[in-house]
Amino acid sequence: MLATAVIGIGVSACGSSNPDARSACVDVYRSLRTYDASLADRSAAARAAAEQRALTELRAALAPAAAAGSQYQALTATITESPSVPEGTLEPALEAQCAAATATGSSGSTGGGGVPIAGSVPPRGAGTSAQSGGSGR
Repeated sequence: MLATAVIGIGVSACGSSNPDARSACVDVYRSLRTYDASLADRSAAARAAAEQRALTELRAALAPAAAAGSQYQALTATITESPSVPEGTLEPALEAQCAAATATGSSGSTGGGGVPIAGSVPPRGAGTSAQSGGSGR
């Protein structure tokens, strides 16, 4: 698991305009938001259902991540681990990998530096000051 996080941080030093990588990260960000919302569910059944939805959303990112090419192999590998590794454990690597994938280079529609591109789903909490402490991950 730690190896995945280390690999994820080194996935890319510069941004990408790869549409498959962006598509994968839209699914990843959606999944992470669903997963985070599941942590607030009081009933075990509701939490399990939301976690299953999050896993389904994350698995949907696998095909576009694989199609994005070898530069995104770490993202593909991390998503592949999702059935056996809790999403909360994968979260730091997924965020780092998608920050690199959705960053724009010197020319683009956003400020770069991991800021999601137009049409993507931003990371949970982007642009908000209210974040939970992250317990239960």
